[in-house]
Amino acid sequence: MVEIPGDHVVGFSHTPHSKTLAPRTGGTLGPPVLGYRTVHTGLPRYFWGADKWGVILPMEVAKDLRTFVLINTRKSDEGANAVVNWTAMDGSASHDFKPVPITDPGNDQPLEFTADEIERFIGKKVKISYTIVLNGNETGSPVLEAEVVPELKYPRAIVEGLIGNVLPISDYPSGLTTSVPLIENLREYNASSLRWTVTINSEQIFQHVETVPAPRPTEPFIFMIPPHAYMPYAGCTCSVQYIIWLGAEGDPDLQWNTRPVQFALN
Repeated sequence: MVEIPGDHVVGFSHTPHSKTLAPRTGGTLGPPVLGYRTVHTGLPRYFWGADKWGVILPMEVAKDLRTFVLINTRKSDEGANAVVNWTAMDGSASHDFKPVPITDPGNDQPLEFTADEIERFIGKKVKISYTIVLNGNETGSPVLEAEVVPELKYPRAIVEGLIGNVLPISDYPSGLTTSVPLIENLREYNASSLRWTVTINSEQIFQHVETVPAPRPTEPFIFMIPPHAYMPYAGCTCSVQYIIWLGAEGDPDLQWNTRPVQFALN
């Protein structure tokens, strides 16, 4: 995550959006749940899966946030260790994480992992499970199926008519477009929002926000900017920033902010 002048952040936003969902209660060994801790509070959030896509883990989340596998434990698991296993469905990779002691038997327990530990699974569908080991006895959990998707490679937005750092607003009395060229690794579920923000002396006086679904992978995002977003503001500064919605669940805590384009309205 990179801080830049003004209120803009490159990476995950510091602004809290959605509420934390309650985890399951312990008692039986249910399937694991993938989760992460938010930037702004550190509270846990969970990937419950989208109907069409299932559970999607973007690598941006694994690299920039604290990610974990949530497991169930039982009262009888006191003194036991838990071992999490990830296995690629195509059989190309498998990994047992190091054993972790059960610290609160009978309740859910998050087991954190790093991006380096799951790098071998990028671009693959995986089966995630865990095993409780106590006195040489092993009890396995049901399986969670998920997909680890690669990071998006995105360019900066292109503002129609921009000449250097100046937009000649009188040339566009009927509106203009802002486009985002092709984004590598874009998926159908990755919507994008655009913030067109006008300021004077660093104080925001107008903002236009627009959200569009992902186009086909071979097409750019196109945002239509109405004339009232710039015609009244000659002499002001404008900042254009687009945000990519990561994952498949429309989670506002997973809005990825790109570097803004800043220019003068003239």
